[in-house]
Amino acid sequence: MIRWELLLASISLTLISLSIVTLNNPTHIVINFGSSYEMSISPLVTSDSITLIQNRSNVISEVEIISSSNHFIVNVSNIDPFITSLPPGSYKFVLIKEINESNNKPTNIIYNVTLTLLIQKMSVVLHQKILYLSGIVGLILSFVIYVIRKLIH
Repeated sequence: MIRWELLLASISLTLISLSIVTLNNPTHIVINFGSSYEMSISPLVTSDSITLIQNRSNVISEVEIISSSNHFIVNVSNIDPFITSLPPGSYKFVLIKEINESNNKPTNIIYNVTLTLLIQKMSVVLHQKILYLSGIVGLILSFVIYVIRKLIH
């Protein structure tokens, strides 16, 4: 005979465990681009950091960051990098122009911009709250089934 309350309790504990666990293995991804670069940040990423830096001294780059909901332009140099955290989604980084700091004129040569993505934490599953609450409800139901079974026997 199957002990349904134990089966339900074990499934519930598994759901709770999956909703709590995060992976804390820092991962660096470094990309050099000269005109544009597209990337996606997974919904499983819970903590990230993006750094844009110009590889050449005395050059300021204008980089446009485009997502499905908005876009903005940032100025990047090797002394003053741009650091931010972006929510999950698809992004396109477009190098608009590069300006020589000494004479404030556009450069003739395109120098690469370095994009560094640092992923610090990732979830194991999506919809953590739903899984956690489902696990709690399952534990309560397994306890109710256990009490009813003990009262009947």
